[in-house]
Amino acid sequence: MASLLYNLGRLAYKRRWWVLALWTAVVLGTGGAAVAFHGTMSNKFSIPGTESQRVLDQLKEELPEAAGGSGAVVFHAPSGSFTPDQEQAIGDALARLRDIPEIQSAANPFELQNQIDAGAAQLAEGKTQLEAAKTQITEGRQQLDAQQAQLDAAAAAGAPGMDQALAQLQTAREELDAGAKEIAANEETLALGQRKLDAAAGMRTVSVDGRSAVTQIQFAGSIYEVKPEVREEVKAIITEASGSGVEVYLSQSITQDVSEVLGTAEIIGVGVAALVLIVMLGTLIAAGLPLLMAIIGVAVGVGGTFALSGVIEMASVSVFLALMLGLAVGIDYSLFIVNRHRTQLLHGMAMEESVARATGTSGNSVLFAGLTVVIALAALAVPGLPFLTIMGLAGAGTVALAVLVALTLTPAMLGFIGTRMVSKGAWDKARTANAAAAEKAARAGTSAEALEEAADQEHSRHGWGAFVTRHPIIVLSVTVLALAITALPAAQLRVALPDGGTEPVNSDAYKAYTTLGESFGEGVNGPIIAVGKLPAGLSDAESEKLQYDVADQSSGT
Repeated sequence: MASLLYNLGRLAYKRRWWVLALWTAVVLGTGGAAVAFHGTMSNKFSIPGTESQRVLDQLKEELPEAAGGSGAVVFHAPSGSFTPDQEQAIGDALARLRDIPEIQSAANPFELQNQIDAGAAQLAEGKTQLEAAKTQITEGRQQLDAQQAQLDAAAAAGAPGMDQALAQLQTAREELDAGAKEIAANEETLALGQRKLDAAAGMRTVSVDGRSAVTQIQFAGSIYEVKPEVREEVKAIITEASGSGVEVYLSQSITQDVSEVLGTAEIIGVGVAALVLIVMLGTLIAAGLPLLMAIIGVAVGVGGTFALSGVIEMASVSVFLALMLGLAVGIDYSLFIVNRHRTQLLHGMAMEESVARATGTSGNSVLFAGLTVVIALAALAVPGLPFLTIMGLAGAGTVALAVLVALTLTPAMLGFIGTRMVSKGAWDKARTANAAAAEKAARAGTSAEALEEAADQEHSRHGWGAFVTRHPIIVLSVTVLALAITALPAAQLRVALPDGGTEPVNSDAYKAYTTLGESFGEGVNGPIIAVGKLPAGLSDAESEKLQYDVADQSSGT
C-alpha cells in the first residue's frame, strides 16, 4: 500500500493542474447540484417499532390536536404574587400568541387556575349542600314516623277521617323517597367529581405561593418542525410581558433551534485550529493548507448531502456529524502529510521525492485511520433508525472525501506551494544544520545519511520518549492512577437525554427548568404521556368511570 500511495503522491505532484481542475469541477458540480436538486430539510424524527413512536402515531391518527409539540413558558413575580396589571399583560401576550397560525393553544394560566379552584370550591359546596339535604331527609323521616305512630294510635281508638290523613302521610313519604333518590344521584355525581378532582390532583398553573405561573404552548406540528422565525416571534411577544416587572423564561423546546448547520461553535473551532496551525507551522500558507483541504472536503460532503435531500427525506441535523467530523479529520489528515513533507524539506530532500514519500508514509496512516472512521460511522445504520442511518452515512461519506482530498489534492497543492511551505527562518536554520552535518560527515569519512541516522539515534536517547521507555512501570502506574482519579466522577454518572437542566445556568431554558421544579415540583419537568384505547360499546358514563379507574391505578404507581 505504501508504494501505491507513493506513486499516487508523485502522480498528483506531476499532474497537479489536472488534479486541481478535477477537484474544482467536483466542488462546483456538487455546489450546483445542491442548489438545483436540494429538497426541504425536515426535523421529523421517528424510531420505528418503539412504544413511544406508536404513541405518537396513534395521537396523530386519533388526536391530531394533541400530537403537536409543546413548550412551557414560565412567569415569575420576584417581588411577590402577581398584580392584576401583570396578569392582564400576560393574558394579552398569550392572546397574541394564539393568533399565530402555527400555534394551536396558549391558555391563560390564571384563568385555568381559577377554573380549577372554582371546581374544587363548587365540589366542596355541593358536598355541604348534600349533607344538609341528607339531614333534612333524615329529620323528615323521623317526623313522618312520629306522625305515623300518632295516626296508628288514633285509628286504634276509632277516630274518624283517618283515611285522608293516612293518604297525606303516604304522599309525604313518597316525596321523601324521591328526594332521597335525587340525593343518591347527586351523591354519585359528586363522587365522580371528586374522582375527577383527585385525578388532577397536583395539577396547577399558578404555584401555591402565587409567585409563579406556567402555560404550555401547543404547536400545530412537531416541535422540531417549528421554524426559527416562529420561535423568534414567540420570544418577542412573550418578552413584552416582562416589561410589567415579570420575569419570563422559555423552556428548552422553544429556545432550542436545531436547523442551524454552521453555528458559532464551528466558527470558533476553525479559528482556534487556524491559530494553533500558524503557531506550530510558522507560516500562513502552511497553516492554511490543512484548513483549505478540510473545507473542500466538507463542502463536497455536505453539498452532496444537501443534493440528495431532494430524493431522500432527511433531517437538518443529518449534516451536523458530517460537518464536525469533516472539519476535524480533514485538518488532521492533511496535516499528517504536510508536516512530514515539511520535515523532509528541512532535511534537504528534493521537492518531488518529498511529496511522494510523505504521501506514501503519512498517507498510509491517513488511509487506515479514515477507513476505520468510515466503517464506524456506517455502522450507525445497524440499529435501523432512519435519521441515525442517514446521519452516519453522511458522516462516513464526508470522511471518505477527506481521505481522498488528503491523498490527491494535498500533494498537488504542495507542488504549487513549493518551498513557501517553510518559513525563511526555518530555511536558514535548516541550511546551517545541513551544512554542518555535511562538513562533519566529510571529516568523519562517512555519508551524510549515515551521520544523520546516527544523530537521530542519539537524539532518541534523550527527552520524554527516552524517559518513558526507560521507566515503563513507573509511567504506566502513574498513568493508570491518573486515569482512575479522573474517572471517579463516572461513579455518579446519570445518563439521560439533555433537558433544560443541562443548559447554561444563565439561559432562559435553565431558569425555566429550575423555576418549574421549585414552584410546581420536579415531576412537572418530566411528564409521561400514556395513550389508552377504551373498549367498544361503552356508554359515556361507563367510559368516564373507566378513565377514573385508570387514573386511580396510575396515581398509585
